[in-house]
Amino acid sequence: MASRNDDAWGRPAPSTRPRRVAESIRRELAQPLQRIASDAGLGMLTLSEVDVSPDLRDARLYVTHLGGEISHDEVLRRLHPHLGELRALLGRAVRLRYTPRLSFRFDESVERGARIDSLLHESGATGESAGDRPGTDEDG
Repeated sequence: MASRNDDAWGRPAPSTRPRRVAESIRRELAQPLQRIASDAGLGMLTLSEVDVSPDLRDARLYVTHLGGEISHDEVLRRLHPHLGELRALLGRAVRLRYTPRLSFRFDESVERGARIDSLLHESGATGESAGDRPGTDEDG
């Protein structure tokens, strides 16, 4: 059973080196990925997180997309042909024994947060009649 500290591969939390490599990858690929997204007609795309396997051979690139007219699957489909280009850029920019294989994942945390915020806002707007507020009494 996976613990709270396990990584995306179900392994114990990564050591310092994979975290440092993940941050380097995020830094190096953020701007090229925005350029690719713009050229592919995707609009605003952000590289929100990178998760690197403990052996540093695989990296998952988590992206967020603003603009609901394109589905998550379509965003990933349009990005997929550029994995080789991004990996080549990464190989030149970051000194590692092996350049990690890259894959895209959609980071749904932004949408999840917006959905929670919307639900909280709705419940606050509908639950604020005089009888629902603490310290008020309808009879009184």
